Amino acid sequence: MHATPHRRLARPGFTLVELLTVIVIIAVLAAILVPVTLNARASARASRCVANLRQIGVAVQLYAGEHRGALPYMTANGTSVISRAGMLAPFFGPFHSGTPLDAYFRAAPVLCPADGREPATLSYVSNVHYIGFPAGGYRQRRLNEVTRPATKIAMAEGERSFAATDGPYVRAWSSPDVLTERHRNKLNVLFMDAHVSALSIAEITVDHVRFD
Repeated sequence: MHATPHRRLARPGFTLVELLTVIVIIAVLAAILVPVTLNARASARASRCVANLRQIGVAVQLYAGEHRGALPYMTANGTSVISRAGMLAPFFGPFHSGTPLDAYFRAAPVLCPADGREPATLSYVSNVHYIGFPAGGYRQRRLNEVTRPATKIAMAEGERSFAATDGPYVRAWSSPDVLTERHRNKLNVLFMDAHVSALSIAEITVDHVRFD
């Protein structure tokens, strides 16, 4: 008696309709997830930028506290890493003339993550009416001279930092033409009371900048 051979049932493959359905589902998921991921990254970069400016704001207040109310100011030249952030650099870390530029950039709060310029340069510019620039005719101010600190800009995001032999400096500015919107048509702005807000260039008025 012969045994009946066992037949294997053939497994059906995917039909064209099923394959197209899977492709459509993947495409829909990608369309949902990619913007979410990009938005999360953009928000993280903006948050880091805000943290940088808050640290700079604390440094401004500490400097004034150690100098009888005098505010820091920007220098026109120099040969040390200190000049790359004016008088504020000592409040960012133990920097000295031998500190490599890339090490300074990694440690000091001077680079916005959304600033993709190469080579790296400082991402923030100072308002000369408050963070003075004596070489340009803007004298050093005192903290008690600032009558409305919550409305007066100390520093903001900008891209026209200028370079010297020892690296870029914080650009002094007196008009919004040097400012840069890096975060969804906004830029982060540090005010003289040390708070940070996101504004568009169009929202920044002469009253935010000038001394009165």
